Amino acid sequence: MSEELLWYPWYWQKWAADPRVKSLSFAARGLYRELLDAGWKRNGLPKSPAKMAELVSCPLAEFSTLWPDVRRFWFVAPDGLLRNVTQEEVRTAQRTKRQRLAEAGRKGGATRQANAKPSQANAKHRLAKEKSRVETTLTMHEHVGGGAFVKRSASTGADRVGNVVGRIKPTPCGHPDSRWSETGGSYTCPTCDAKRPATASGF
Repeated sequence: MSEELLWYPWYWQKWAADPRVKSLSFAARGLYRELLDAGWKRNGLPKSPAKMAELVSCPLAEFSTLWPDVRRFWFVAPDGLLRNVTQEEVRTAQRTKRQRLAEAGRKGGATRQANAKPSQANAKHRLAKEKSRVETTLTMHEHVGGGAFVKRSASTGADRVGNVVGRIKPTPCGHPDSRWSETGGSYTCPTCDAKRPATASGF
């Protein structure tokens, strides 16, 4: 097969207008057309009439009768194969086009890959930055004496004293999510899931 060239353009206007083609019999034109396809597929034709007849599935006797009229459309190339001038021009153009498209594809792929690397790096950086921000925001609030509270970073464990809004009285269980009730001397703690009466000391 003609390497990677699986098709070729058919210039039917040029074929129909060629006086040499018009001078051929209907059978000879058919043989010529079959030989063009075989020559493209095999990248040239063997010089043996018997082998050519076999390639186009034509009886050798009939081929031998038609071949003298079709022979003039072929020349012997340096590699010893029969070739058609127009077909070889088309073959060269097709190869050049294919190589150009392949090279453009390789360059385009390399460019996309190069552009993707910074984008991926930026995305990873943004993700890590957002993760750090969220971890810092998620804090553990611990009640301490004196009515202040401490924020402990979930990511680093570092403590910092926050601003006090009113006075926060610590609960006996000490869980960060426990709260004193605004009415009555009791506190609620989702962690302990319990309510307890206030003691004499106010706890």
